[in-house]
Amino acid sequence: MKAPEKVILHGTDGILHPGEMLLVLGPPGSGCTSLLKMLSGQTDGFRRWSGSINYSGIPLSTMQERFSSMLAFNDASDNHFPYLTVAQTLEFGASTKTPHQRINGISRKKFIETTRDILLATFGLKHAANTRVGNDFVRGVSGGERRRVSIAEMLLTRACVTCWDNPTRGLDSSTSLDFAKALRVATNLTDNVSVSALYQPGDALAEIYDKVLLLHEGRQIFFGSLADAKTAFIEMGFECTARQTIAEFLVSVTDAKARVVREGFETRVPRTAAEFEAKWKSSDEFRRLQDEITSHGQSMEKQMATEMQRFKKSLTSEKAPATRHRSPYTLNLGMQFSTTFNRAVQRIRGEYAYFLAITVTMLVIPMVIGSMFYDIDPGTSGFFSKGGVIFFMVLFNIIVTFAEVAAQFAQRPIVEKHHSYGMYHPFIDALANMLSQYPIKIFNILSFTVIVYFMAGMKREAGAFFLFVLFTYLTTLTMTAWFRITAALANTVDTALAFAGLSVLPLAVYAGYIIPRPSMHPWFKWISYINPIYYSIEALMAIEFHGRKAPCRTLVPSGPGYENVDRANQVCPVIGAKPGEAFVLGDDYLGLALDYHYSHIWRNLGISIGFFLAFTAIYAIVTEFSKLKGKSGSHTIFRKGATPAIRVSGVSDLESGPSEPTIKGEDTIPNKEVPKLAASTDVFCWNNIKYDVKIKGQTRRILDDVQGFVEPGTLTALMGASGAGKTSLLNVLAGRQGDIGVVTGDMDINGTPLDASFKRRTGYVQQQDVHMAEMTIREAFQFSALLRQPQSTPVSEKLAYVEEIISLLELDEYAEAVIGHPGESLNAEKRKRTTIGIELVARPSLLLFVDEPTSGLDSQSALSIVKLLRDLANAGQAILCTIHQPSATLLEQFDRLLLLASGGRTVYFGNLGKDCSNVIDYFAQYGAQRCPQDANPAEYVLEQIGAGAFGKASLDWPSIWATSVERQGVAERIAELRSGKESRQISDESASTDTFATTWLNQYRIVQKRLFMQHWRSPPYIAGKLFINIVGGLFLAFTFYKESNTLQGLQNKTFFIFNVLLLCLVLIVLLQPRLVGLREIYDVRERYSNMYHWSVFVASNIIVEIPFNFVIASVCFLCWYFPVGWWQNISDGRGAFMYFVFLLYQVYHTTFSQAIAVISPNAETAAMMTILFYTFILAFSGVLQPLQQLVNFWHFAYYVSPFTWLVSALMSAGVSGVRVRCAPAEINIFQPPQGTTCGEYAGTFAKMTGAAIYNLEASKDCQFCRYEVADAYLATVNMDYGDRWRNVGLLVAYICFNVCVFTLGFYLHSGPGWRGLLYRRNRK
Repeated sequence: MKAPEKVILHGTDGILHPGEMLLVLGPPGSGCTSLLKMLSGQTDGFRRWSGSINYSGIPLSTMQERFSSMLAFNDASDNHFPYLTVAQTLEFGASTKTPHQRINGISRKKFIETTRDILLATFGLKHAANTRVGNDFVRGVSGGERRRVSIAEMLLTRACVTCWDNPTRGLDSSTSLDFAKALRVATNLTDNVSVSALYQPGDALAEIYDKVLLLHEGRQIFFGSLADAKTAFIEMGFECTARQTIAEFLVSVTDAKARVVREGFETRVPRTAAEFEAKWKSSDEFRRLQDEITSHGQSMEKQMATEMQRFKKSLTSEKAPATRHRSPYTLNLGMQFSTTFNRAVQRIRGEYAYFLAITVTMLVIPMVIGSMFYDIDPGTSGFFSKGGVIFFMVLFNIIVTFAEVAAQFAQRPIVEKHHSYGMYHPFIDALANMLSQYPIKIFNILSFTVIVYFMAGMKREAGAFFLFVLFTYLTTLTMTAWFRITAALANTVDTALAFAGLSVLPLAVYAGYIIPRPSMHPWFKWISYINPIYYSIEALMAIEFHGRKAPCRTLVPSGPGYENVDRANQVCPVIGAKPGEAFVLGDDYLGLALDYHYSHIWRNLGISIGFFLAFTAIYAIVTEFSKLKGKSGSHTIFRKGATPAIRVSGVSDLESGPSEPTIKGEDTIPNKEVPKLAASTDVFCWNNIKYDVKIKGQTRRILDDVQGFVEPGTLTALMGASGAGKTSLLNVLAGRQGDIGVVTGDMDINGTPLDASFKRRTGYVQQQDVHMAEMTIREAFQFSALLRQPQSTPVSEKLAYVEEIISLLELDEYAEAVIGHPGESLNAEKRKRTTIGIELVARPSLLLFVDEPTSGLDSQSALSIVKLLRDLANAGQAILCTIHQPSATLLEQFDRLLLLASGGRTVYFGNLGKDCSNVIDYFAQYGAQRCPQDANPAEYVLEQIGAGAFGKASLDWPSIWATSVERQGVAERIAELRSGKESRQISDESASTDTFATTWLNQYRIVQKRLFMQHWRSPPYIAGKLFINIVGGLFLAFTFYKESNTLQGLQNKTFFIFNVLLLCLVLIVLLQPRLVGLREIYDVRERYSNMYHWSVFVASNIIVEIPFNFVIASVCFLCWYFPVGWWQNISDGRGAFMYFVFLLYQVYHTTFSQAIAVISPNAETAAMMTILFYTFILAFSGVLQPLQQLVNFWHFAYYVSPFTWLVSALMSAGVSGVRVRCAPAEINIFQPPQGTTCGEYAGTFAKMTGAAIYNLEASKDCQFCRYEVADAYLATVNMDYGDRWRNVGLLVAYICFNVCVFTLGFYLHSGPGWRGLLYRRNRK
């Protein structure tokens, strides 16, 4: 079913001449990003489009086909390889765009280095050249510096048309202005065209652009110069207020709550988007634009051929030799490969810790496996162990490559961006990336194979060894390509991991070892023929067993009474044995037991090479043509049953949620009454704050002697240059710096040191809007209110207060909207309001910290947020707020300003005054040029202190402040506040030093309810678990369908249980990203707000999985219990016991997954650690290497492995007491002495050993089966039905152990940790 179609843009017109720059403005949902994508040829995310876009007369379709590299779109997000340095990132971009014909014959290397250095200097990145770019999880350059890297990288494309989506996000006003100036210079020099969508541009920045295009709900309402736009809307009847920037004014006219209508025009101005569009289309400006477009089109018809030739000539001069005529790339394929290969090597060096971890793993694990199978018996008793070690070697190498799925998926957005820039073919990068890792894989595989091969006592022949290494290496590379194909095809990492993990199951099962090909059912047998692992394992087994003459350790009959029996009357009880021979040929055993043949080795080598080449080619093709599906348009999602009016209308844009409901007139806007806040007279003061952190072994001072205070009813702005320590100061004051760095100085409330209630009495609005995506706004508010307001407050009062805050934040119509992930459901402004609301409903009685509330918002949304903060301050709330690039209108809302210079040094703290007169007077008083009347005071003070890439302070302002009378006044005021001269008394609530507002039990109830709701609203997660359990369960069930009770059948049933355990590995990896995500929410917000005790997190996360797992596991149990045929041979009671054990295992693997995840820094590391630990306990479960054949040293591992007891419990309950019937190939034939029957000759031996003779009365060809009942088989693998309840008890003990690890791990990572332990010890 297709999603409903919605129109994003309703027809826009415009024309840009060479060297012109266009500024696109509009409120959220107006279609700014969509327009930029259309103009840059990025039309894939749209269902359809119409109209005409021409570039010097060349239509868009031609540009996309032949000149796509001349169009470039810069997304608002920063996608880079985090472990590359800034210099490496820019150098790579320059190397892909170095023209073949260069000025003055400069060398290619010199051109690249010069270009890199110019960009580093231009964007003020020289100091960070050798610093990692980083991302949200990898520490690197700051967010503003990363934004500059993105801008510089796109400038390297030298595209004729560049479109920039909010390029100044996260930059201060000075740096934003530097960017626009650099873009202006580049556009003038190249005669190219630049289009930018900016959200909060100041006048100095906006005036750099030649033209402006204004959008409103997808409709164009103006196109022309900035000055003409301002004039047009003033003449239309709107008023531009004092100190309002032109951009603010233009966007404000589209907002009924922000626009100001001039007197006398109340009934004449347009109000709806359609009315604005009609007004525009009837204007003289529109007619002139149409005439200009028509005239240009007529002239371009004649010049189109000339322009085409110019474009071709330009591209041809840049292209390297051997580049296709129509190729959009500057480099030929060979040069692309060389360049991307060099970058891949740099990435390996940057991510050395990851590759080192894998190498160490490939050295440690083979030591374990090699010692586990140490010196395998060369006789027949070693046959099973040899097969087990070969199978496990291949399986482990496959599981290790599974980790590449997440890594491959993470790089896709970066590669797609570079592809759109015309830097290189994605398939070239894919091949280069694979090839760069081959040497590492050669070393790892060689090390792995050498250790295991010789420790296990495999064949000591050079040819056999090198063939062994070759097949293992080929299999590893083939599976690497397979997992990368999966990652390239999937649209989410969860889907990629689930599918890739599930694919391991058929590959392992149908490798011919677990189930020999003769035993396979016809409906799945075909898998073995297309399974690359089958051909490798057959070859490896054939290499090892070929030519072996394995001595038989035990002949039958033998033992007491059979000492003098002639060998002619005995046989070796092994498949492939011949009567009268005390040895078994390895080739005979393989042929009969597994249908493997040595004659297939060279055929299999060719097939393995074919699979490797085919999978590599498929991976290259898929990478070249597969793209991540972009959102075709986000829309607000409401909780089931909620039907707000806004759901029936509104235009959605790619970058935002639905537009605001249309309001017919300003007089219809109600004035929101701010709810009564918790009364407080407490003043928060800080003095001489210093903050030092260690960076690369050296101590760096982030904050230096900062002082200040915040009083109730005041709104204080915290400003400074990028990297001045604004957020650091906020974190230090709020007690959120964690264990990083050393803080010195004093912080107090009315002179009283901070106590345990401080965090509960303050709110902290983070810059990142971190929320549980599945909750609605109302639910998120209620959750915060119920946990953070005192328990003495009635629940009804808490919920009523939530409704008041919802109304105050103007979220009434969105209260039942699901928050969603960024880019989904709620738009940026609604998410920011939600973040603020979560803190407000807690009724912070002391202080509200707010970090960058306007970052990434358009000017009207920013003004809306700041006015909200102003209203809260007016109602008595004390607020300290960091802000990046405020306009004069925004800054007017604040009472005080704390200004920081680089190095965290104070420049100014005091009242702003009317129109910021106090701060302006301060700078003028100490020698600065006075701020012009029409200038933005925020830009003025930042310019004075030297903010920006090229900023230079006019004076040493920190030193001036340190000796100023103003600073002395602040010190005296702080002393007064501390000494109590203001007669302030600590409020009653502050006297309560309880860490949490409510009891542990109440915390648990609320948090548990939230988690159950989250699971219920996570269909992909629940459906994924169902899919894996049902599909995986049915696949295994019909693989082992109606399994017989032959020797091979018993072995197959054991392997069936083994594969069920392997299947659950995928479930474990699926759970961990969710738990890590919940932990991040707790770490980032809930922990510091003292919402609930850390143990509540542990208990609720364990409990929430149990009911879902029980239901899903019950379905899975039914899927495999009956088809396999367990029920045919055992009682219902034993079947119920197997069901109980299987449910118990669900609790085990869930707690195991949680225990690993909680001690891991991220989900990727958790997956790798899980694979290692899970593989270890799976290896020592006794399935692949029975206890009798296990080296004595590793016996402890056998007893420690929980799967030992799990497999024993399930297997013994499923087959104990069942009679065994050997298949014809499993029956050993021996001849009795002349004149005796088989029963007379070997009957006693059979009874004594638990074996069976099928023809007791025969006098020749005695048919001997090793086991009469399954218990004899169980005894050989150390299993006993009588131990079943002991095994259950041990499994429960392991679950308790997992819970303890989960609890301790979370305590140390997110709870009080070592500091908490030491604190309690000191208190005692």
